[in-house]
Amino acid sequence: MSRYQAIIVGGGVHGASIFHHLTAAGMDRVLLLERKTLACAATGRSTGIIRHHYSQEVTVRLAMASTRAFRRFREEIGVDIAYVNNGLLFLAARGEEAALQKCVDQQRRLGVRVELIDPADVPRVHPDLVADDVPLAAFERDAGYADPYSVAVGYAKAGEAKGGRILQGTRVRDVRADGRGGFAVATDRGDFEADRVVLAVGAWARTVGARLGIDVPVTPLRLCNAVLDVRGGVPATAPTVLDLPNHLYFRPEGGSLLVGDGEGLEDIDPDGFDEGLPYAFVEEISERIVRRFPRCAEASYKKGWRGLDGASPDFHPIVGPVAEKEGLVVCVGMSGHGFKLAPAIGRGVAELLTKGRYETIDLAPYAPDRFAKGRALSSLFSMKIAA
Repeated sequence: MSRYQAIIVGGGVHGASIFHHLTAAGMDRVLLLERKTLACAATGRSTGIIRHHYSQEVTVRLAMASTRAFRRFREEIGVDIAYVNNGLLFLAARGEEAALQKCVDQQRRLGVRVELIDPADVPRVHPDLVADDVPLAAFERDAGYADPYSVAVGYAKAGEAKGGRILQGTRVRDVRADGRGGFAVATDRGDFEADRVVLAVGAWARTVGARLGIDVPVTPLRLCNAVLDVRGGVPATAPTVLDLPNHLYFRPEGGSLLVGDGEGLEDIDPDGFDEGLPYAFVEEISERIVRRFPRCAEASYKKGWRGLDGASPDFHPIVGPVAEKEGLVVCVGMSGHGFKLAPAIGRGVAELLTKGRYETIDLAPYAPDRFAKGRALSSLFSMKIAA
């Protein structure tokens, strides 16, 4: 079989989620193409944080729907994704108190369990922290974390069980209109045809888009993470922390502490990116984490990694049909937020392809043409990955 109803390019968590939701909706000729192995890029380097603290209502709604999917994942997909509901502590930087209040008000209106807390009460939520430079904080009870690799593979295998086809180790060489209202997809393992094509290619979006003659405004975003062994350990249920004054985020990881930042935009060839973590990053991030988490003063470095996501100009996803290429849909530009939104975005893209419209949550604010139309989305915080 060489002609498919849909071909999805990219085997990360978004490509896998779309694949699963398409087959679950009854589409029986679906092909998922992955250049290496499932979850080998941004998904496999993700910290797996799940939260609902966002500037835009559509993103909060997607995060809420995705959290429900994560909680039901073992029951519905049959895979243990190591989900932990530990809560999230958001520490605002000075001058961002009003932004935090606005976000919390929005979350409450939409049904998220969250409360503003005085910095003096931060130790009540997370006893290890010092918050003397924090003007205002918030605690979100429904936040958590999970294993992104297990989610991606779980979705992919579920889609395969429903009749979808997966080809790993298959590099897409070209995507072009076939002159018959569909697309021809050339790979190093043969050529395929499709009625529709979905690009879920992360940091490779601009490169792959260029083959179709379109500009997808995505820049590779460097994500750096280090795991620190802390004397006395870190409980699995200790809250995740978004630390805006120090531009850090951290959460428990197997009794240790997983620490990251994510503000490095790099105009590079993703194929040539070195995923090794420079020790200079470990030294620098260690200085910052000690200010917030003093017990880290005697921590030791365990392991670390770098990865690339794709960032959009406004640090919000780019999802939807490409106007100048009928039948082409993009699902890129996740800007560090992709994992926590993947279940709901995958469902939305599947609705678009099978029913011609979004039904559960309207993804129109993420439309690819919003930048050309002057409709870029805003973020309330200076740390863009906090959105």
